[in-house]
Amino acid sequence: MTVARIVWWKLKPGTRDEATGRLDGHMNEIKGQDGYRGFLLLHSADNPDRFTVVSIWENEQTMAKAEKDVYPKVVGSMSDLLTEAPVVAHQKVHTLDMAKILA
Repeated sequence: MTVARIVWWKLKPGTRDEATGRLDGHMNEIKGQDGYRGFLLLHSADNPDRFTVVSIWENEQTMAKAEKDVYPKVVGSMSDLLTEAPVVAHQKVHTLDMAKILA
């Protein structure tokens, strides 16, 4: 079953561009993980110091492996920009239809 990891990030004021740049720097490693299916980075519309990341995975096992192998590197590379540890939630994907998002 397809699953998603949702991560809510709270940043020090004025660091969003630097934080998202650092996250972008990890994208090749994230995309290279077995079971990777997709990724969304959402900037908060009302708070420039917050963003949300949604990553989609083939199943719980592949998500757990990436969470063990890659996620700590991402958090570590951004720790100096965070006001607190990111909040993480895991969800089962019921429906996934993103065919026209970037069309």
